[in-house]
Amino acid sequence: MSTALTAEKTQVLHELQALVRMGRLNDWWNQDMTTALIRAAGINDMPDAQWVALPWYGPLELWRHDPTVSEIMVNGPGREVYIVQNGMMIPTGVKVHRSWIEFAQRQIAVRSGRCTVDEPHAWTHKGKPSHFMEGTADRLMRCALSREPCSADGPSITVRVLPSEWRTLDSLIQNEVLPRQAAQLLQYALDHKVSILVAGSTGSGKTTLMAALLRAVGETKRVVIMEESQELPPLDNSVSMEVNQSGGTFSDLVSLSLRQRPDLIVVGEIRGPESLAMLQAASTGHPGIASIHANDTQSALKNLERMACTMGAEPSIVRGMMTSPAVPLVVCHIGRYGGRRMVGAIDEVEMMSANGNVG
Repeated sequence: MSTALTAEKTQVLHELQALVRMGRLNDWWNQDMTTALIRAAGINDMPDAQWVALPWYGPLELWRHDPTVSEIMVNGPGREVYIVQNGMMIPTGVKVHRSWIEFAQRQIAVRSGRCTVDEPHAWTHKGKPSHFMEGTADRLMRCALSREPCSADGPSITVRVLPSEWRTLDSLIQNEVLPRQAAQLLQYALDHKVSILVAGSTGSGKTTLMAALLRAVGETKRVVIMEESQELPPLDNSVSMEVNQSGGTFSDLVSLSLRQRPDLIVVGEIRGPESLAMLQAASTGHPGIASIHANDTQSALKNLERMACTMGAEPSIVRGMMTSPAVPLVVCHIGRYGGRRMVGAIDEVEMMSANGNVG
């Protein structure tokens, strides 16, 4: 599918954007889409192939260009849409008709490469037919979609709005997200083959910090990036791989990355056996950056150990790898400290007790 915009398509896109901007569709989001477009704008009978060529997502356009909005949650037909704005989850007062939700799902599914315009409902997950999917549309929205029977209340959409320009370590320092001394420590780790584990809860800023670390890597290093759905920005000398499109697992891609001459291996989020593969890669001189869900640095290491052991490795062996001089590791936690989102803890792993505590 070509996403190049001709002059005619550009004009249609501008007209649609103007409809949203001027509020002419505000009374129509909870009405049938075809009727709404005919009555509000005189748009009728546009083929699917023309629609998916346009980076336009119906009701999502109300919020996706707002720099203060980081997430959009469409919970189902006729239900109120919620957004995360300036870090706070709030109701919008907008309710959306099923036809608009299904339209936005189709746009996302096709424009993220998860299916074709001829079969827009043929969703797959890891190579199998599915009633849910993940994808990154136009490299600006990371999306999770579901439909019946997976979602009992009808089709749903959850969007993480990605920044058009990712932050740098300097900008995180200026915004008091990252103390200068912490930034210097992380830069030292990048320069001296020390692996970095970024811990935090959902929405804490793990991806933002990882993107800033990647931008600090420089042009002299070869980076291989692995994510479920592409989110992190590419570098001039990098390869980005998506697990959901690969037919394999994170562990498979970590093994593949070792054949791609990496100076740095990046795993968007550690959830399972890939943790052991990353530790093994680091022990052979291939440091990495990864994120993990955890409430503090101690919990992050316990979770890393637990996940590595799902492959049958003995806990003592995993701890030995995590504390080996051959696998230098720092773990940092980003979250809310004193009401502010910031990096509040960085620990260097030197030794680890039987209960997983760092020493």
